[in-house]
Amino acid sequence: MNVRHIIPGLFVVAGAAAAAQGPTEKTLQGTISIKSGGGSIAVYGKAGQPATDYLFCIDQDRVAMQKIEFAGSGRVLYRSQPIEGVPAGVTISGPEPVANTLTVIADDGKAWTFVARGEKPLMGDGKAAANATRINATVVRRLDWSSGSGPRRGTDVAGCLQPAG
Repeated sequence: MNVRHIIPGLFVVAGAAAAAQGPTEKTLQGTISIKSGGGSIAVYGKAGQPATDYLFCIDQDRVAMQKIEFAGSGRVLYRSQPIEGVPAGVTISGPEPVANTLTVIADDGKAWTFVARGEKPLMGDGKAAANATRINATVVRRLDWSSGSGPRRGTDVAGCLQPAG
């Protein structure tokens, strides 16, 4: 097995899974919980099929922080990012790298788009996405990951909401 340590906490293992050649827009659908605190926003959910937990941690722009609390069903749209220097055909053992943009569209019609400077918002389809509340972000991180066997890791919402510094 060929293992390379590229970024602290991230390992790349040669394997059968194909890495994306470029950014790829993805959608997770299921139950969603949004919580804010300490200048961060946690978007936690359980996707339907395949059943899996996920957690995105978003750092808000400190100039215009907003408080968001939501629990319900809907979709999370995000853009995965390839890791520079990692060729196609590798399995990544660590959180999926994502662009600094994410959109949540609730089934009840509410929607939020989190966008860092220089990024384009992910709008999806429908009226809710077009009327989404825009939240200025500085960083969007996907924290969850699976080691292939055992429970998903990186789904601690409280850790995401810890105040910085």
